Amino acid sequence: MLTYKIELTYKIELKELALEVNELLTEYIFLHDTLQKKSSSFLSIFKPIDFNELYHKAESIAVKLGDKLLEALKLKKITIINSEKEFADCLFEYIQALITTVGLYKEMVGALLQKAEGNKPSLREHMTNSRLYEESINRYVEIGQKLNNLYKNL
Repeated sequence: MLTYKIELTYKIELKELALEVNELLTEYIFLHDTLQKKSSSFLSIFKPIDFNELYHKAESIAVKLGDKLLEALKLKKITIINSEKEFADCLFEYIQALITTVGLYKEMVGALLQKAEGNKPSLREHMTNSRLYEESINRYVEIGQKLNNLYKNL
């Protein structure tokens, strides 16, 4: 009976952590979409983009994800059932991938902020950052699909 109670508590903690990470993902996607909309619109010529605000919001998300990574690490060390361990491992990997993506987003916004202040990063640097950012998005999406499938069996 005690094992069942521990197992149930563990499952609940895993699910709650996954939902918290999903909320942070939603915040990040909003930032990503905000930058895309504002920078690709004709009105962006006339209406300045607050890169500083976007940068600090991304930084806040990265810090929160770091906290969630520590929580995931603690849960990852607990092994009760293989499906739970696999989910915990995948969630940990997902959070790492999301932290990388948000970090690259921050770098890109930081470079755009510098450009707005008159410092111009090289085109090569911008293209490299854009490629790495796109690759990191693809990585967290791929892991996220696996995570969603594992969640169904949790």
